[in-house]
Order: sequence, then structure tokens, then C-alpha cells
Amino acid sequence: AHVVVAIDTSRSMGCGSPSKLECAKLIAASLCYIGLVNLDSVSLFAFDRELRPLRQGARGKGMVLRFLEDIDRLAPSGTTDMAAALATHQAAFKDVGVFFLISDFLDREGWRKILRSPAGGVRQTNLLHIMSVEELEPTERGRTILTDAESGRERSLEIGPRAVERYRALLGERLAELERHAREREMGYL
Repeated sequence: AHVVVAIDTSRSMGCGSPSKLECAKLIAASLCYIGLVNLDSVSLFAFDRELRPLRQGARGKGMVLRFLEDIDRLAPSGTTDMAAALATHQAAFKDVGVFFLISDFLDREGWRKILRSPAGGVRQTNLLHIMSVEELEPTERGRTILTDAESGRERSLEIGPRAVERYRALLGERLAELERHAREREMGYL
């Protein structure tokens, strides 16, 4: 089988402690390792608004260190545009057995577009949603300035119990929507 792993390296993936990108890199390394030791063909991509092939169609345990080096070099930069990134290399997804998309899915509309029309030729798509502890359980309270990691836009907010409750409700809706869209298209979602 051909295994493809695509890692979101946009600036928002640099957030959190440990960063979401560090977590994504560990997952990607594990997936690549499993594919390589099973003698599958493995391809690795990084993306923000563009898809960058890091290694394509490699096989065998002897390639593990090269994949680990490629993954280790990844750093957060750029803004996310999943639809544009994945559209640029549709040929790379031809005859793919398993596709893993690792992202924080902080892309206003791009994730909906890719779920509506997933990469052609892929037999199984799996979405691996990476979130930081700070996103799941925000600790900021009082008058705070929040900065969008990708756009740099700032917003001054008063964060109290009601705002945190509203945030949790909206987050729950977003996660449920992502999972529902994935399941309707027979994609794995974790």
C-alpha cells in the first residue's frame, strides 16, 4: 500500500506547550515508521498554503532516519489554506492506500472544501486533529489581548466565566461538525 502523511506546518501549529507541531511531528514519525517497517511505500508532505513534498514513494527500514531528519527540520510558518495546498499536488495522491492529514484545522473554510472533495484515488483518509491544552482549557481571565497566530490580528477581550462557557460551547460545535463531516465521507477522525 502507499501511505501518505501530510503535516500542517502553519504558524498556528507553533502554539501550545508542547507546540502542536511537536505533537504532529511525533505522530508523523510514528506513522512513517510503521509504513516503512511494513515495506509500504511512504510519502511525506508538509503544508501551509502550499504542499511541499519532503520525501515520496520511499520503502524499507533503511529510510527511517531520513524521514526522521525531514520531520525534525519542520518549523511553523505561513498561513493555512488546505484546499489550495492539496489541490496543487493532486497527482501525488493517485493510488494512495492510506492518507493521514495532521492539522489543527484552523482554516476558516479550507477544511470544508477538502472534506467535500477529498484527494482522488485515496482509499482511506484519516484526519488527525491536533489541539493544545490551552485551546481545550483556556486559562486566560480578565482583560486580555488575543493574537491570531497566522494573521497577527489582535483582539481585546474581557474573559470571564460566561465567555469561557461560550468558547467551550463553540469549540464543541466545531469539533462535532468536523467529526460529522469526516464520518459522512467515511474518513477516520481522531
